[in-house]
Amino acid sequence: MGKQQVSKRDRHRLKAKVRERKKRQESVKGPKSVARRMCIRKVRHATREGAESAAAYCTNTSGVTIGVYHCPLCDGWHLTHKVGGSSDA
Repeated sequence: MGKQQVSKRDRHRLKAKVRERKKRQESVKGPKSVARRMCIRKVRHATREGAESAAAYCTNTSGVTIGVYHCPLCDGWHLTHKVGGSSDA
């Protein structure tokens, strides 16, 4: 059995369908999904105390002030180097 020949017209239609699917996928991506992808890349601490302990260790070893903040996406705690990063929750 040989390869099935696809006409030039059909290839064009398939490529158009792929482009349309990509457009739809990109339109679904918004600020919230970007934030979710960023959250997934970070270490999640289950408690504020655990995050503050890790932040204190990082601050002591690097000399850079590290804060913590509560993440509404994963309901965990992440570290930040930004000033005023500590969050009350």
